[in-house]
Amino acid sequence: MPQRILRLVMMLHLAFTASAAVWYVDKDNTSGTEDGTSWTTAFTTIQPAIDAAYDNGGGEVWAAEGVYDERRESVRDVAPGDDLENWVDTGSLLMREGVHLFGGFQAVEVNRDARDWATYTTVIDGSTSRSGEAAYNVIIGADDAALDGFTVRGGSGNPPIGPTYATARSGAGLLNSGTSPTVLNCVFADNSAYAGAAVACSGAASVVADCRFTGNTATYGGAVSLADNSDFYRCRFDNNVAEIAGGAIHLGTSSFATITDCTFEANQGTVSIPRQSRGLYRVSRSKRLRWALARSRVGATLIGWLSA
Repeated sequence: MPQRILRLVMMLHLAFTASAAVWYVDKDNTSGTEDGTSWTTAFTTIQPAIDAAYDNGGGEVWAAEGVYDERRESVRDVAPGDDLENWVDTGSLLMREGVHLFGGFQAVEVNRDARDWATYTTVIDGSTSRSGEAAYNVIIGADDAALDGFTVRGGSGNPPIGPTYATARSGAGLLNSGTSPTVLNCVFADNSAYAGAAVACSGAASVVADCRFTGNTATYGGAVSLADNSDFYRCRFDNNVAEIAGGAIHLGTSSFATITDCTFEANQGTVSIPRQSRGLYRVSRSKRLRWALARSRVGATLIGWLSA
């Protein structure tokens, strides 16, 4: 079994432990009690459930259908250095180590396998979560954590230009900076950023599978920007736009990504090298793209070099 596939299997096994404690979220809970221990007393927002699971040593968060667009205060250091001005509110949902998030519930299930994320859509919306403004990063990833069955939308990683906002300018949907969560069965839509509007990964090795990326816009990497060793399996990229390069995916100088059995359709790179930038663009031929088995559909051009 190839090493990357083996790693995927191992990560999924570790992430989804059947005996994990469950914390419940239902924005329609009107019982007046929110302790997260049942659907009846579910938290009405997601972050308290994440924090409760983490404080309990880890576990699962089950989120019922609905649009979760609450204000999220997350003051983070978004640039290297000790300057206090680097600490800004990004309006983000913060994943935490050992906590696995699952969407797509009707708020009656007693078994995770009974959920249906396609029918009972669970949306994490960042369009107003930063004190009424769009989140710079809707979600911040964590190690040994999973995001499964959500729609992530409304992030805008377009703060004022400058070093103070370094990491806030990429990964408007999900930012993995030195962290490697597992992402499954998610939709990333209508996010914008300087780089990687939907997902940006650096210094990590995330696994992303069975996800859709649509309608995202960035300068580089309309949907995804990679500067790490992340793996993408069976994902669909459509109608994403990069102003310069990588309509779907932009691979940075340190990338060693695996992109397997993915579909690229109608992605656009509108300024320079338009043919190459529509689908997948890589900064230099010296990087290696392993197992380039992606399917290129009408309106998309996939550029890939196999490893030596």
